[in-house]
Amino acid sequence: MSQTIDSPVSALAPTSAPPLARSYWFTQPMMRGDDVFRAQRLLNDRAGAGLKPDGLFGAATRDAVMAFQRRRGLAEDGVLGPVTWAALQGDRRLALPTGLGAVLDPATLAALRTPHTRFPGGVLWRLVPGGIEVDGELAKPSPAEAALAARVLRDRADAIATAAARFPVPVELVVATICTESGGLPAARRLEPGCDPVDPALTPRRVSVGLMQTLLSTAREVLGDEAISLAALENPSLSIRAGMAFIWRQAARTRFDPPLVAAAYNAGSLRFEGSAGNRWKLCQYPIGTGRHLDRFCRYFTAASMALAADPTALPPPGVAFGALA
Repeated sequence: MSQTIDSPVSALAPTSAPPLARSYWFTQPMMRGDDVFRAQRLLNDRAGAGLKPDGLFGAATRDAVMAFQRRRGLAEDGVLGPVTWAALQGDRRLALPTGLGAVLDPATLAALRTPHTRFPGGVLWRLVPGGIEVDGELAKPSPAEAALAARVLRDRADAIATAAARFPVPVELVVATICTESGGLPAARRLEPGCDPVDPALTPRRVSVGLMQTLLSTAREVLGDEAISLAALENPSLSIRAGMAFIWRQAARTRFDPPLVAAAYNAGSLRFEGSAGNRWKLCQYPIGTGRHLDRFCRYFTAASMALAADPTALPPPGVAFGALA
Protein backbone atom coordinates (compact mmCIF):
# COMPACT_ATOMS: atom_id res chain seq x y z
CA MET A 1 0.00 0.00 0.00
CA SER A 2 1.23 3.49 -0.77
CA GLN A 3 0.00 6.85 0.33
CA THR A 4 0.43 9.96 -1.76
CA ILE A 5 0.93 13.16 0.18
CA ASP A 6 1.46 16.76 -0.68
CA SER A 7 4.87 18.16 0.03
CA PRO A 8 5.03 20.90 2.71
CA VAL A 9 7.65 22.62 0.54
CA SER A 10 5.52 22.59 -2.60
CA ALA A 11 5.83 26.35 -2.87
CA LEU A 12 9.47 25.83 -3.72
CA ALA A 13 10.24 24.77 -7.26
CA PRO A 14 11.82 21.32 -7.59
CA THR A 15 15.54 21.47 -8.09
CA SER A 16 17.34 19.86 -10.99
CA ALA A 17 19.78 17.31 -9.66
CA PRO A 18 20.93 13.85 -10.73
CA PRO A 19 19.39 10.81 -9.00
CA LEU A 20 21.06 9.73 -5.78
CA ALA A 21 23.78 7.26 -6.68
CA ARG A 22 23.90 5.64 -3.22
CA SER A 23 22.54 6.07 0.29
CA TYR A 24 24.43 7.89 3.04
CA TRP A 25 24.32 7.59 6.83
CA PHE A 26 26.40 8.49 9.85
CA THR A 27 29.27 6.10 10.43
CA GLN A 28 32.98 6.14 11.18
CA PRO A 29 34.90 6.97 9.09
CA MET A 30 32.34 9.46 7.80
CA MET A 31 30.80 9.07 4.37
CA ARG A 32 31.41 11.99 2.04
CA GLY A 33 30.57 13.22 -1.43
CA ASP A 34 28.97 15.88 -3.60
CA ASP A 35 25.51 14.47 -2.86
CA VAL A 36 26.06 15.07 0.85
CA PHE A 37 27.16 18.64 0.11
CA ARG A 38 24.01 19.25 -1.96
CA ALA A 39 21.83 17.70 0.74
CA GLN A 40 23.38 19.90 3.42
CA ARG A 41 22.64 23.01 1.37
CA LEU A 42 19.06 21.85 0.74
CA LEU A 43 18.57 21.10 4.43
CA ASN A 44 19.68 24.65 5.18
CA ASP A 45 17.53 26.22 2.47
CA ARG A 46 14.37 24.16 2.94
CA ALA A 47 14.51 23.24 6.62
CA GLY A 48 16.68 25.93 8.25
CA ALA A 49 19.15 23.31 9.45
CA GLY A 50 22.08 25.68 10.01
CA LEU A 51 24.65 23.18 8.75
CA LYS A 52 28.11 24.08 7.48
CA PRO A 53 28.14 22.36 4.05
CA ASP A 54 31.33 20.35 3.81
CA GLY A 55 30.26 17.12 2.10
CA LEU A 56 30.86 15.04 5.26
CA PHE A 57 27.90 13.06 6.64
CA GLY A 58 28.48 13.68 10.34
CA ALA A 59 26.24 13.61 13.40
CA ALA A 60 24.86 17.09 12.76
CA THR A 61 23.85 16.13 9.22
CA ARG A 62 22.23 12.93 10.49
CA ASP A 63 20.23 14.91 13.06
CA ALA A 64 19.15 17.42 10.39
CA VAL A 65 18.06 14.60 8.09
CA MET A 66 16.03 13.00 10.89
CA ALA A 67 14.36 16.30 11.74
CA PHE A 68 13.45 16.79 8.07
CA GLN A 69 12.12 13.22 7.82
CA ARG A 70 10.04 13.72 10.96
CA ARG A 71 8.41 16.88 9.60
CA ARG A 72 7.70 15.19 6.28
CA GLY A 73 6.27 12.00 7.78
CA LEU A 74 9.06 9.87 6.30
CA ALA A 75 10.71 6.92 8.02
CA GLU A 76 12.92 8.65 10.61
CA ASP A 77 16.10 6.65 10.15
CA GLY A 78 18.65 9.42 9.55
CA VAL A 79 19.58 7.90 6.19
CA LEU A 80 19.87 10.03 3.08
CA GLY A 81 18.18 7.63 0.67
CA PRO A 82 16.11 7.99 -2.52
CA VAL A 83 12.84 9.04 -0.85
CA THR A 84 14.46 11.64 1.43
CA TRP A 85 16.58 12.86 -1.49
CA ALA A 86 13.47 13.30 -3.65
CA ALA A 87 11.74 15.21 -0.84
CA LEU A 88 14.73 17.52 -0.51
CA GLN A 89 14.55 18.22 -4.24
CA GLY A 90 11.09 19.72 -3.68
CA ASP A 91 8.96 17.07 -5.36
CA ARG A 92 5.37 18.18 -4.98
CA ARG A 93 4.03 14.68 -4.51
CA LEU A 94 5.72 11.55 -3.21
CA ALA A 95 4.52 7.97 -3.04
CA LEU A 96 5.49 6.80 0.44
CA PRO A 97 5.39 3.16 1.52
CA THR A 98 3.11 2.94 4.54
CA GLY A 99 1.97 -0.68 4.49
CA LEU A 100 3.10 -3.47 6.74
CA GLY A 101 5.12 -4.86 3.85
CA ALA A 102 7.40 -1.83 4.03
CA VAL A 103 8.76 -3.33 7.26
CA LEU A 104 7.88 -7.02 7.17
CA ASP A 105 9.11 -8.13 3.77
CA PRO A 106 9.45 -11.89 3.13
CA ALA A 107 13.12 -11.95 4.08
CA THR A 108 12.45 -10.18 7.40
CA LEU A 109 9.55 -12.50 8.20
CA ALA A 110 11.73 -15.51 7.50
CA ALA A 111 14.42 -14.15 9.82
CA LEU A 112 11.88 -13.53 12.61
CA ARG A 113 10.73 -17.13 12.33
CA THR A 114 14.27 -18.43 12.81
CA PRO A 115 15.84 -18.60 16.32
CA HIS A 116 17.94 -15.46 16.82
CA THR A 117 19.16 -13.00 19.42
CA ARG A 118 20.31 -9.39 19.52
CA PHE A 119 23.41 -9.49 21.70
CA PRO A 120 25.84 -12.29 22.57
CA GLY A 121 24.80 -14.24 25.63
CA GLY A 122 21.11 -13.44 25.24
CA VAL A 123 18.32 -15.96 24.89
CA LEU A 124 17.24 -17.14 21.46
CA TRP A 125 13.71 -16.40 20.35
CA ARG A 126 11.54 -16.73 17.28
CA LEU A 127 8.08 -15.85 16.04
CA VAL A 128 5.77 -18.90 15.85
CA PRO A 129 2.10 -19.17 14.84
CA GLY A 130 1.00 -19.23 18.48
CA GLY A 131 3.15 -16.34 19.75
CA ILE A 132 6.82 -16.11 20.78
CA GLU A 133 9.07 -19.05 21.50
CA VAL A 134 12.01 -18.33 23.85
CA ASP A 135 14.86 -20.83 24.08
CA GLY A 136 12.63 -23.45 22.49
CA GLU A 137 9.60 -22.94 24.75
CA LEU A 138 6.45 -20.95 24.07
CA ALA A 139 6.13 -17.87 26.30
CA LYS A 140 2.88 -19.03 27.92
CA PRO A 141 0.61 -16.48 29.60
CA SER A 142 -1.13 -17.13 32.88
CA PRO A 143 -4.95 -17.37 32.80
CA ALA A 144 -5.14 -13.80 34.13
CA GLU A 145 -2.73 -12.53 31.44
CA ALA A 146 -4.67 -14.33 28.71
CA ALA A 147 -7.92 -12.82 29.98
CA LEU A 148 -6.47 -9.31 30.04
CA ALA A 149 -5.13 -9.57 26.49
CA ALA A 150 -8.49 -10.87 25.25
CA ARG A 151 -10.29 -8.00 26.96
CA VAL A 152 -7.93 -5.37 25.55
CA LEU A 153 -8.37 -6.81 22.06
CA ARG A 154 -12.15 -6.82 22.44
CA ASP A 155 -12.39 -3.31 23.85
CA ARG A 156 -9.70 -1.58 21.77
CA ALA A 157 -9.79 -3.33 18.38
CA ASP A 158 -11.65 -0.47 16.67
CA ALA A 159 -9.18 2.16 17.94
CA ILE A 160 -6.21 -0.01 16.92
CA ALA A 161 -7.63 -0.61 13.44
CA THR A 162 -8.33 3.11 12.97
CA ALA A 163 -4.77 4.08 13.93
CA ALA A 164 -3.40 1.31 11.68
CA ALA A 165 -4.58 3.24 8.62
CA ARG A 166 -1.64 5.58 9.26
CA PHE A 167 0.60 3.46 11.47
CA PRO A 168 0.24 -0.19 10.36
CA VAL A 169 1.61 -1.87 13.47
CA PRO A 170 0.61 -5.51 14.04
CA VAL A 171 -2.16 -5.71 16.61
CA GLU A 172 -0.32 -8.33 18.69
CA LEU A 173 2.41 -5.77 19.38
CA VAL A 174 -0.13 -3.13 20.38
CA VAL A 175 -2.11 -5.38 22.70
CA ALA A 176 1.09 -6.68 24.34
CA THR A 177 2.34 -3.12 24.84
CA ILE A 178 -0.93 -1.99 26.43
CA CYS A 179 -1.03 -4.97 28.78
CA THR A 180 2.63 -4.67 29.76
CA GLU A 181 2.79 -0.90 30.13
CA SER A 182 -0.53 -0.03 31.77
CA GLY A 183 -2.39 -3.24 32.57
CA GLY A 184 -5.15 -1.93 30.32
CA LEU A 185 -5.89 1.10 32.53
CA PRO A 186 -6.64 4.27 30.48
CA ALA A 187 -5.80 6.61 33.38
CA ALA A 188 -2.51 4.93 34.29
CA ARG A 189 0.16 7.52 35.08
CA ARG A 190 3.87 7.13 35.83
CA LEU A 191 6.04 9.94 37.20
CA GLU A 192 9.73 9.55 36.45
CA PRO A 193 12.50 10.95 38.70
CA GLY A 194 12.67 14.70 38.18
CA CYS A 195 8.98 15.06 37.34
CA ASP A 196 7.24 18.15 38.73
CA PRO A 197 5.00 16.72 41.48
CA VAL A 198 2.58 19.66 41.37
CA ASP A 199 2.19 20.06 37.61
CA PRO A 200 3.72 17.10 35.74
CA ALA A 201 2.96 18.76 32.40
CA LEU A 202 5.81 21.18 33.14
CA THR A 203 8.21 18.23 32.78
CA PRO A 204 6.76 16.42 29.73
CA ARG A 205 9.82 14.16 29.40
CA ARG A 206 9.24 12.81 32.90
CA VAL A 207 5.56 11.78 32.85
CA SER A 208 3.79 8.95 31.02
CA VAL A 209 0.01 8.68 30.78
CA GLY A 210 -2.58 6.41 29.22
CA LEU A 211 -3.02 2.90 27.91
CA MET A 212 0.29 2.86 26.07
CA GLN A 213 2.21 4.98 28.57
CA THR A 214 3.94 7.28 26.09
CA LEU A 215 5.82 10.18 27.57
CA LEU A 216 3.87 13.40 27.11
CA SER A 217 6.80 14.81 25.12
CA THR A 218 6.89 11.71 22.89
CA ALA A 219 3.16 11.80 22.19
CA ARG A 220 3.40 15.45 21.17
CA GLU A 221 6.41 14.78 18.95
CA VAL A 222 5.21 11.68 17.11
CA LEU A 223 1.77 13.15 16.46
CA GLY A 224 3.07 16.63 15.68
CA ASP A 225 0.75 18.32 18.18
CA GLU A 226 2.26 20.37 20.99
CA ALA A 227 -1.23 21.00 22.39
CA ILE A 228 -1.70 17.39 23.57
CA SER A 229 -2.34 17.40 27.32
CA LEU A 230 -2.04 14.79 30.03
CA ALA A 231 -5.82 14.59 30.24
CA ALA A 232 -6.06 14.04 26.49
CA LEU A 233 -3.76 11.02 26.72
CA GLU A 234 -6.26 9.36 29.04
CA ASN A 235 -8.44 9.02 25.94
CA PRO A 236 -7.74 5.43 24.81
CA SER A 237 -7.92 6.26 21.11
CA LEU A 238 -5.35 9.06 21.37
CA SER A 239 -3.03 7.01 23.56
CA ILE A 240 -3.20 4.10 21.11
CA ARG A 241 -2.51 6.40 18.18
CA ALA A 242 0.51 7.94 19.92
CA GLY A 243 1.88 4.55 20.97
CA MET A 244 1.46 3.06 17.50
CA ALA A 245 3.11 6.12 15.95
CA PHE A 246 6.11 5.62 18.24
CA ILE A 247 6.37 1.89 17.43
CA TRP A 248 6.11 2.72 13.72
CA ARG A 249 8.87 5.32 14.06
CA GLN A 250 11.18 2.73 15.63
CA ALA A 251 10.38 0.08 13.02
CA ALA A 252 13.50 0.79 10.96
CA ARG A 253 15.51 -0.46 13.94
CA THR A 254 13.20 -3.13 15.36
CA ARG A 255 11.73 -4.58 12.14
CA PHE A 256 8.69 -5.36 14.34
CA ASP A 257 10.66 -8.12 16.08
CA PRO A 258 8.50 -8.40 19.25
CA PRO A 259 11.22 -8.43 21.96
CA LEU A 260 13.07 -5.61 20.18
CA VAL A 261 9.85 -3.60 19.94
CA ALA A 262 9.29 -4.06 23.68
CA ALA A 263 12.86 -3.10 24.61
CA ALA A 264 13.00 -0.05 22.33
CA TYR A 265 9.59 1.14 23.54
CA ASN A 266 10.47 0.68 27.19
CA ALA A 267 14.08 1.93 27.17
CA GLY A 268 13.92 4.34 24.22
CA SER A 269 16.50 2.47 22.13
CA LEU A 270 18.17 -0.91 21.68
CA ARG A 271 21.14 -1.13 24.06
CA PHE A 272 23.18 -3.91 25.64
CA GLU A 273 22.61 -4.57 29.34
CA GLY A 274 24.65 -7.51 30.55
CA SER A 275 23.48 -8.06 34.12
CA ALA A 276 23.33 -11.68 35.23
CA GLY A 277 19.63 -11.28 35.99
CA ASN A 278 18.83 -10.07 32.48
CA ARG A 279 18.64 -13.13 30.27
CA TRP A 280 17.82 -11.02 27.20
CA LYS A 281 20.90 -8.77 27.43
CA LEU A 282 18.65 -5.97 26.14
CA CYS A 283 18.32 -2.82 28.23
CA GLN A 284 14.91 -2.63 29.91
CA TYR A 285 13.43 -1.37 33.15
CA PRO A 286 13.87 -2.28 35.90
CA ILE A 287 17.58 -2.45 35.06
CA GLY A 288 19.28 -5.72 35.86
CA THR A 289 16.25 -7.90 35.11
CA GLY A 290 14.47 -9.38 32.10
CA ARG A 291 11.03 -9.08 33.61
CA HIS A 292 9.68 -6.50 31.18
CA LEU A 293 10.44 -8.56 28.07
CA ASP A 294 9.33 -11.78 29.75
CA ARG A 295 5.97 -10.22 30.53
CA PHE A 296 5.65 -8.65 27.08
CA CYS A 297 6.27 -11.99 25.34
CA ARG A 298 3.63 -13.71 27.44
CA TYR A 299 1.12 -11.00 26.51
CA PHE A 300 2.16 -11.25 22.86
CA THR A 301 1.35 -14.97 22.96
CA ALA A 302 -1.94 -14.18 24.72
CA ALA A 303 -2.87 -11.70 21.98
CA SER A 304 -2.03 -14.31 19.34
CA MET A 305 -4.27 -16.80 21.12
CA ALA A 306 -7.14 -14.31 21.30
CA LEU A 307 -6.88 -13.58 17.58
CA ALA A 308 -6.73 -17.28 16.73
CA ALA A 309 -9.91 -17.82 18.76
CA ASP A 310 -11.70 -15.03 16.87
CA PRO A 311 -10.05 -14.06 13.57
CA THR A 312 -12.75 -11.41 13.00
CA ALA A 313 -11.90 -9.55 16.22
CA LEU A 314 -9.78 -6.97 14.38
CA PRO A 315 -11.63 -5.01 11.69
CA PRO A 316 -9.83 -3.62 8.62
CA PRO A 317 -7.51 -1.87 8.07
CA GLY A 318 -5.95 -3.43 11.15
CA VAL A 319 -2.99 -5.75 10.56
CA ALA A 320 -1.77 -8.84 12.38
CA PHE A 321 1.14 -11.26 12.30
CA GLY A 322 -1.37 -14.09 12.31
CA ALA A 323 -2.68 -13.02 8.90
CA LEU A 324 0.74 -13.00 7.22
CA ALA A 325 1.73 -15.86 4.97
